[in-house]
Amino acid sequence: MSELVYPLANKGTVTSGYGPRWGRMHRGVDIGVPDGTDVHAVADGVVERSDINDYNGYGNFICIKHDDIKGKTKFSCYAHLTKRLVDVGDEVKQGDLIAKSGGGQGKKGGSGSSTGPHLHFEIRNTLKGDWENPWPYISGGAIVKGGTVGKQKTKKTKKAGGKLFGGKELRMIAFPKDHAKRSTSDWQSSHAWDIGQEPGTPVYSLTSGKVVKKHESSGSKKNIFGTQISIKGTDGFPDIFYTHLEGVKPNIGDTVNPGDLIGKITRWDFAPKSSHVHIGISNNKDIFEFMDSKGNIKNSTADDSDVADDEEGDDSDSKKGFDLKSIFSKYAPQIKTSLDYATSEYEKRNSGLNEEVNRIKDIFKKIL
Repeated sequence: MSELVYPLANKGTVTSGYGPRWGRMHRGVDIGVPDGTDVHAVADGVVERSDINDYNGYGNFICIKHDDIKGKTKFSCYAHLTKRLVDVGDEVKQGDLIAKSGGGQGKKGGSGSSTGPHLHFEIRNTLKGDWENPWPYISGGAIVKGGTVGKQKTKKTKKAGGKLFGGKELRMIAFPKDHAKRSTSDWQSSHAWDIGQEPGTPVYSLTSGKVVKKHESSGSKKNIFGTQISIKGTDGFPDIFYTHLEGVKPNIGDTVNPGDLIGKITRWDFAPKSSHVHIGISNNKDIFEFMDSKGNIKNSTADDSDVADDEEGDDSDSKKGFDLKSIFSKYAPQIKTSLDYATSEYEKRNSGLNEEVNRIKDIFKKIL
């Protein structure tokens, strides 16, 4: 595929081109259009990113991998969106509606760092960068009319996950002995774990059971707890709950099995790098009875090449590897939160906090 379509439902106005800007490199092109303008995939591809990880920069952000743009693999990326309409793993066709543009809705609305309504569009040679001027690719591109060119986006069939986070590594934040919080008023066990990953990471079921509670938090706690789901164990499994989720798939009365998709980790606006899932298990059961140290779900029936076959070896790794992690995880959250805060304040004030930042970094080096 050599010709790309235009990424927007109308031409808009180029407000900032590719190149040096304000003393730094502007790695894309800004096209001024009203908030909510349809954003389209410029070519066939697979969604590699759909998140708001860069809350203070790109805001709502999508990147799509294209295997054949002028015979090469390229990535098209779209930033400052008001709404993302595709998820990681989705297959899209050229012209598919993937998002709504933004930039004028403010950071709380997902615009990131933006001075007004526009789409920031990039072409990359790798997912993490190696940018090039995107304008030659789209300046002559056809404008999509009526929503799509070809078929609407189609989602890949979501198989049962072979790992807790579907392949992403675990970041143990807290064990029961560290804080042992109940989290839900009707939950009798205080046996729980905090396991960190970036917002939007899928979380898969560790056990079999029936959903008995699904609670959407509200008010001041909405951005803390997200959705909470409690599952009554069956087939010999204990009761279990998951907290700090969004997009939870099972509903009350549904049956889930090991490896079934539960939902995604929600974003903590006040501390996004501390985002995690909170998992509580009844009867003082150890979470590592149901997964190994790498997150492989032991009872999953998923056809997943990442799932280890040697359970004895996995148990051994778990016992060997978590003493150090337990010690580090006990102190890491407090230190990291302090470091993030100090860094943020330094960027705002541009003075006065060098000593504090360096002190905390030294503590990190000693622990690591």
